[in-house]
Formats: sequence, C-alpha cells, structure tokens
Amino acid sequence: MGDRDGTTVMRGRAGVARWLKRFRWLPLVAVGAMGSLMLPTPGAAQGAPLSEGMLCTTSNTASFLLNASSGYISTPDGNSVFMWGYASGNSSFQYPGPVLCVNEGDNVTITLKNGLPVPTSLVFPGLTRVKADGQSVQLDVGANSLSKPAQPNGTVTYTFQATNPGTFLYQSGTDSELQVLMGLVGALVVRPKLKGASGTSYVYDDPSTAYDSNREFIHVLTEIDPHMHHAIELATCTNVSTTPACQPQLPPTYDMTKYQPRYWMINGRSFPDDITPNNSPALPSQPYGALVHVLPKTAQPLPALVRFLNAGPVNYPFHPHSNHDSAIGVDGRVLINPTGGLGGTPTNTSFDRFGFVVAPGQTSDALFNWVDAQQWDPQSNPIGVTQPGAQNRTDGPYWSGSPYLGVKLPLLNGITQWNQCGEYYHFAHSHALFQVTNYGTSGGGMLTLIRVDPPPDVQKKYGQNCTGGPGY
Repeated sequence: MGDRDGTTVMRGRAGVARWLKRFRWLPLVAVGAMGSLMLPTPGAAQGAPLSEGMLCTTSNTASFLLNASSGYISTPDGNSVFMWGYASGNSSFQYPGPVLCVNEGDNVTITLKNGLPVPTSLVFPGLTRVKADGQSVQLDVGANSLSKPAQPNGTVTYTFQATNPGTFLYQSGTDSELQVLMGLVGALVVRPKLKGASGTSYVYDDPSTAYDSNREFIHVLTEIDPHMHHAIELATCTNVSTTPACQPQLPPTYDMTKYQPRYWMINGRSFPDDITPNNSPALPSQPYGALVHVLPKTAQPLPALVRFLNAGPVNYPFHPHSNHDSAIGVDGRVLINPTGGLGGTPTNTSFDRFGFVVAPGQTSDALFNWVDAQQWDPQSNPIGVTQPGAQNRTDGPYWSGSPYLGVKLPLLNGITQWNQCGEYYHFAHSHALFQVTNYGTSGGGMLTLIRVDPPPDVQKKYGQNCTGGPGY
C-alpha cells in the first residue's frame, strides 16, 4: 500500500475477521490449556477497515500534525471516561495517540496544535537533538514544562532526526504527572535501514532482530483513575451542557494523594474490549486492538513482534501464557554489546522473560514464538487422558470442543460456538492481578489473548479454514 501524509497503514494481519460486537465479561472455565474465552462476535465490516496488529500512521515527508483535544472513551462495564488525547491531522479524538511510523534517518516534523484550555507540549524520551520552533529544547524551559509548550489555540513545531530505530513514546512535557495520566501519550516507531526479503522485517539494524512483518503488535500500557478525570472535566468546564456543575479552575489541579486507578488498559482499551479488532465501530475513540494472532513456529518460522510501551506511573509485569517473550531491545536500543567480551566480538544480550516487566516511561521490544512442543494428535500422538463427559464439564463458546489443535467438535447443548477452526487461546496479562480488573471486578483490565491457529496442513487434514490475512 502506498503511504500518504497522515495515512493510516495496516500492519499485522489485516482484515482477519469481521468482528463488530463488543462483549461484556463472562466467567471463564478453563478446560486444559484452552478455556471459555470471550472474543468479539463475527459481523459485517463498517467504516474504517477492521484489522489486527499494529496500525501505522505514516507520511511521505515524515511530517505530522497532532491535535491535542478532549473526548470520551468507553470501558467494558459501561462507564464513560473524560480524556485528553491526540488526534492525527483533522481526524477525531483518539486514545492513545496515533502510532507514528518513520524510517531511520528521516528528518521528522511534528506540529502540535493545542485545543485544550491549558498549555501543553511534546517530549520524545530516547530521541535526541529535538528542536521546538527551530530552537534546541532545554530541560525546564519554563514553569512545570520540559519543552516549549503550545498555548491554548496555539501551535509549536518539533523537529528531530530519527537516528535510532526502535520503539519510543511521545507524550506531554508540561504538567506531565497530570497530563500524561489524562491521556496525552502515543507511540513512535522508527524502522531500521536494514531491509529483509518479502515477509521479513527487522526491529533494529541487526539480522538477529528479524520478525514476520505480517505479525507486528503493540501494547501501550496505561491506567486511569476516573475520579481524577471527572474532576478535571469539571474544572475545565469542557462540556457545560453535560456537566452543568462545572467548577472553573485553570489550570486544573488534582490532589494526587487521592489518586487511585480503577482501570488498566492495553492500547486504550480494557479486556474484553481490547480483543476486538482495530477500528471497531463500537469503540470510535479507541481504535487499537491488542489481540496477538500467530501460527506455530513450524508454520511461521519467523517470530511475531510485540512492542511494549509503559505510559503509566508504575511497573507493569506483563506475562504471556504459553511461551516466554524474548527481550531484544529497550528504549530504542538493541540488546547487543558492541564490544562483547575478550576479543571485542559483539555479544547478543537478549533474554527470555516469563514476566515482561516494563518500567514507567520505558519501551521494550519482544519477539514471540509459539512452539507446539508436544504436537498432540488424536491418531498419532494422543494425550491419553479421557475428556470429561458432558455432566462433568462446562463449555465456553470459544473452546474448540477438543484439546487438539485444529480439531473442532460440538459443544454442549445451548452453547454457541465461536471457535473458528480449532484454534487455541492463551492469556497475556499483567501479573499484578489487581490490574486485571475493571473497577474492582476481576476478569478485565490489562489482559488480552494470544490466538494460535493450526498450521495450513493441519487445517486441511481436519477440514478447517482459518480465514484471514497473510499465510492462509
């Protein structure tokens, strides 16, 4: 697909499913490795293209316009939360901000237009020699600001060269403790000069960072205290018609000793909303899904890539079930010691993580493989355990009805089966389990799913069809 200024380009597995409806959480009852896992109900596509994987906003000239504005997002328990956020160009408010993708060596220009009632600015942690309106940015350039702010209804243009490939945050540099928590945050991806063959991409300028270009995912980790957001809504009188009790106070403040997050999010959504596809019509201001969708390593030799960004105030110990993540880069720097040990040979210092701990303000790049270690098969390699009878089990609508990958069997009477082709589902979530909640109700929050489809030959063997994007 050609890139145009401000164009959103689909990365990952585009158009894998036409899922529209949003589900509320239902209890999960695990059966072996697979459980009753709620995913969106298939439906007809509407509006912007539905897809999986990371969505890039690109520009031929590496020039972008970000509008700081206010809006609302939805939570799975029916709440509506007032937010600040960035919109791309003339697009509508969104949370988090658009994923900006540029190439190593690009001279990047980002113009911030401030539609908020308070000054705000941009900072780019990990990127150097940033200029604001042509002047070098200095720390503490003004009261409570790390960068030159745009005044209400004003603009500031930031420029820098993208010298390092990798994953970076961009966020407010003014009254950061408040403004970043209010939603002024987004992701910036710098792609390396090193290019691969069709279907192969690299995270950094090193062959060891190769990944399947059709399976690129992003997890922007955040949290929300809705009481703080409501207080800022009242103080700024943003919507007088809907908040007649507004209490003007500019600049708005909040007693952070009362701060208590109630929602934890991946890409601006809480589970189960975060497993709906990108651009779901049910979530117009929250365009990015977080479902990770892969094949076993035998059918997908190159790993998937998951980019982690912590825009919250605490560590998030993210844990993928079924396999470890391999950390290959932190803060836009590849984990390779250039001089190594004796002899000066470069040494790969990447490592596997059971819990992928991402510190506040940190970004981490991870490769993920799913290995079918046992390769269970009902004929050639049976599990040897009798499946419980109907009276001793509870079926979930996304269970295949079988413990074997690619095998799909009927569920109990009255259960609608949404499992498509005998695929597996695994959890990926914060290991701080209080963060896997929606306002105190468990089974939500910073949680998503990893979907593993059977290889094409297994699909053919059992008469299945995993419809969707590349590889099928």
